Amino acid sequence: MGDDFIRKKGPAHRKAWRDSATLATPDLFVQQQSSVRRTLRAACSRGTALKAGQRVLLRRTPEGVVACEGTHSVASLVRPPRALIQALEQGSGVACATVDAMHEAAGLADLRLDE
Repeated sequence: MGDDFIRKKGPAHRKAWRDSATLATPDLFVQQQSSVRRTLRAACSRGTALKAGQRVLLRRTPEGVVACEGTHSVASLVRPPRALIQALEQGSGVACATVDAMHEAAGLADLRLDE
């Protein structure tokens, strides 16, 4: 019964930082990042019926940004915000969006940019 027996039978060493991750709770000193929802208002094309929850693809064109479903253009953004242009540049000119709400009387749709 030498030193090797004590090492084999003794309790295993556990690092303290492993358990601290499970015990962490948000408080004054823990800063949690909240995701920013980007909502855009797009003008729908004539004869287009979008529904809340429907996913569309945003593409950058020389005229601005268009929302497409499949190969058809369903809505357009005339003056897109700079943040949207930067997101499209990072995504090779395309980004996914979800329809939040449809304003049928005005022919407008609120699109939420998927992060």
